Amino acid sequence: MPVGRVSFTSSYTTAAGATISVPLVFYKPNATSNIDVLGGQVEIQICSNPSLLTIGTVSSALRTAGIELSNGATTNGKILAMAAFGTLSYNFTLTTAGTVYLNVRSPYGDGVIQLTWT
Repeated sequence: MPVGRVSFTSSYTTAAGATISVPLVFYKPNATSNIDVLGGQVEIQICSNPSLLTIGTVSSALRTAGIELSNGATTNGKILAMAAFGTLSYNFTLTTAGTVYLNVRSPYGDGVIQLTWT
């Protein structure tokens, strides 16, 4: 059972080469607006298809909020990070047209975020 909940937008679209900002916000259990400042550890696997079975990568992934433990977004598609003050945020870029799927796993819940560059 999740220790709280994580809030995110499930789909983003932009032009090839542009940046997509993806914030994850962590909330305390049974709360709609009470951010959990302790947050939690997050595992993000970048996948190249919606079945989440094939590893994908992006051109860049820059952390803008939170604490980064490991960033293999451009090599093995894996990011390990922790929220800081209830938020973890990354700016993702893909220089060519394409779609990747972020398989997000945390004690606060799991989710899939689709990023599309046209």
